[in-house]
Amino acid sequence: MQSPLALVKEVSILLEKGNLCYVDKHARTVHSFALDALKTPDTKEQIALLEKKSGNYIKVPPMPKQKLIFVMEDFLEVVTDQDIARELRSGLKRKNPTRNFVQVLENRPDIHQHWKLYKAEKMEDYVGQVFIDDYNY
Repeated sequence: MQSPLALVKEVSILLEKGNLCYVDKHARTVHSFALDALKTPDTKEQIALLEKKSGNYIKVPPMPKQKLIFVMEDFLEVVTDQDIARELRSGLKRKNPTRNFVQVLENRPDIHQHWKLYKAEKMEDYVGQVFIDDYNY
Protein backbone atom coordinates (compact mmCIF):
# COMPACT_ATOMS: atom_id res chain seq x y z
CA MET A 1 0.00 0.00 0.00
CA GLN A 2 1.41 3.36 -1.05
CA SER A 3 1.69 6.35 1.21
CA PRO A 4 -0.73 9.18 0.39
CA LEU A 5 2.13 11.39 -0.86
CA ALA A 6 3.46 8.66 -3.17
CA LEU A 7 -0.07 8.10 -4.45
CA VAL A 8 -0.54 11.80 -5.21
CA LYS A 9 2.80 11.87 -7.02
CA GLU A 10 1.97 8.77 -9.10
CA VAL A 11 -1.45 10.09 -10.12
CA SER A 12 -0.07 13.53 -10.98
CA ILE A 13 2.56 11.96 -13.26
CA LEU A 14 -0.10 9.88 -15.00
CA LEU A 15 -2.31 12.95 -15.47
CA GLU A 16 0.57 14.87 -17.04
CA LYS A 17 0.91 12.04 -19.55
CA GLY A 18 -2.74 12.54 -20.51
CA ASN A 19 -4.49 9.82 -18.54
CA LEU A 20 -7.73 9.53 -16.62
CA CYS A 21 -7.18 7.90 -13.22
CA TYR A 22 -9.30 6.01 -10.73
CA VAL A 23 -7.81 5.49 -7.28
CA ASP A 24 -8.98 2.65 -5.05
CA LYS A 25 -9.57 4.32 -1.69
CA HIS A 26 -8.85 1.23 0.37
CA ALA A 27 -6.04 -0.54 -1.49
CA ARG A 28 -4.50 2.76 -2.69
CA THR A 29 -3.97 1.41 -6.17
CA VAL A 30 -4.32 3.39 -9.38
CA HIS A 31 -6.20 2.40 -12.51
CA SER A 32 -5.18 4.63 -15.37
CA PHE A 33 -6.58 5.03 -18.88
CA ALA A 34 -5.09 6.96 -21.76
CA LEU A 35 -7.56 9.59 -22.95
CA ASP A 36 -7.22 8.48 -26.57
CA ALA A 37 -8.23 4.92 -25.55
CA LEU A 38 -11.45 5.94 -23.77
CA LYS A 39 -13.57 5.10 -26.80
CA THR A 40 -12.45 1.48 -27.13
CA PRO A 41 -15.00 -1.12 -25.96
CA ASP A 42 -12.61 -2.74 -23.45
CA THR A 43 -11.76 0.58 -21.83
CA LYS A 44 -15.42 1.64 -21.71
CA GLU A 45 -16.26 -1.64 -20.00
CA GLN A 46 -13.48 -1.27 -17.43
CA ILE A 47 -14.51 2.30 -16.64
CA ALA A 48 -18.16 1.27 -16.33
CA LEU A 49 -17.16 -1.33 -13.73
CA LEU A 50 -15.20 1.26 -11.76
CA GLU A 51 -18.04 3.77 -12.00
CA LYS A 52 -20.47 1.20 -10.53
CA LYS A 53 -18.21 0.98 -7.50
CA SER A 54 -17.91 4.76 -7.25
CA GLY A 55 -17.90 4.65 -3.45
CA ASN A 56 -14.64 2.72 -3.55
CA TYR A 57 -12.87 4.84 -6.15
CA ILE A 58 -11.83 8.44 -6.57
CA LYS A 59 -12.05 9.62 -10.18
CA VAL A 60 -9.22 11.99 -11.02
CA PRO A 61 -9.74 13.63 -14.41
CA PRO A 62 -7.01 15.61 -16.17
CA MET A 63 -6.63 19.19 -15.02
CA PRO A 64 -9.20 21.35 -16.83
CA LYS A 65 -7.71 23.54 -19.58
CA GLN A 66 -8.82 26.77 -17.89
CA LYS A 67 -7.14 25.74 -14.64
CA LEU A 68 -3.95 24.91 -16.57
CA ILE A 69 -4.02 28.39 -18.10
CA PHE A 70 -4.29 29.86 -14.59
CA VAL A 71 -1.22 27.81 -13.62
CA MET A 72 0.61 29.23 -16.64
CA GLU A 73 -0.37 32.76 -15.63
CA ASP A 74 0.81 32.10 -12.07
CA PHE A 75 4.13 30.85 -13.44
CA LEU A 76 4.70 34.29 -14.93
CA GLU A 77 4.94 35.63 -11.38
CA VAL A 78 8.02 33.49 -10.66
CA VAL A 79 9.81 34.17 -13.95
CA THR A 80 12.57 36.67 -13.23
CA ASP A 81 13.59 37.40 -16.83
CA GLN A 82 11.14 40.05 -18.00
CA ASP A 83 11.76 39.35 -21.70
CA ILE A 84 10.72 35.72 -21.29
CA ALA A 85 7.77 36.72 -19.12
CA ARG A 86 6.65 39.16 -21.82
CA GLU A 87 6.90 36.44 -24.51
CA LEU A 88 4.95 33.98 -22.37
CA ARG A 89 2.28 36.55 -21.54
CA SER A 90 1.93 37.40 -25.22
CA GLY A 91 1.52 33.71 -26.05
CA LEU A 92 -1.24 33.35 -23.48
CA LYS A 93 -3.19 36.24 -24.99
CA ARG A 94 -3.30 34.78 -28.49
CA LYS A 95 -5.42 31.98 -29.93
CA ASN A 96 -4.31 28.52 -28.65
CA PRO A 97 -2.67 29.90 -25.49
CA THR A 98 -1.41 26.54 -24.22
CA ARG A 99 0.36 25.70 -27.47
CA ASN A 100 1.87 29.20 -27.72
CA PHE A 101 3.09 29.05 -24.12
CA VAL A 102 4.76 25.68 -24.66
CA GLN A 103 6.37 26.83 -27.92
CA VAL A 104 8.00 29.77 -26.16
CA LEU A 105 9.28 27.42 -23.47
CA GLU A 106 10.66 24.95 -26.00
CA ASN A 107 12.75 27.74 -27.49
CA ARG A 108 14.10 28.59 -24.03
CA PRO A 109 15.52 25.39 -22.46
CA ASP A 110 16.82 27.35 -19.46
CA ILE A 111 13.29 28.15 -18.29
CA HIS A 112 11.63 25.01 -19.68
CA GLN A 113 12.95 22.79 -16.87
CA HIS A 114 11.79 25.33 -14.30
CA TRP A 115 8.30 25.21 -15.88
CA LYS A 116 8.23 21.40 -15.72
CA LEU A 117 9.02 21.45 -12.00
CA TYR A 118 6.48 24.21 -11.35
CA LYS A 119 3.77 22.39 -13.31
CA ALA A 120 4.50 19.09 -11.52
CA GLU A 121 4.10 20.85 -8.17
CA LYS A 122 0.80 22.42 -9.25
CA MET A 123 -0.41 19.08 -10.63
CA GLU A 124 0.28 17.47 -7.25
CA ASP A 125 -1.68 20.27 -5.58
CA TYR A 126 -4.57 19.62 -7.98
CA VAL A 127 -4.58 15.86 -7.28
CA GLY A 128 -4.39 16.49 -3.55
CA GLN A 129 -7.37 18.83 -3.82
CA VAL A 130 -9.37 16.20 -5.74
CA PHE A 131 -8.64 13.72 -2.92
CA ILE A 132 -9.64 16.26 -0.25
CA ASP A 133 -12.85 17.16 -2.10
CA ASP A 134 -13.78 13.47 -2.35
CA TYR A 135 -13.08 12.97 1.36
CA ASN A 136 -15.19 16.01 2.30
CA TYR A 137 -18.02 14.95 0.02
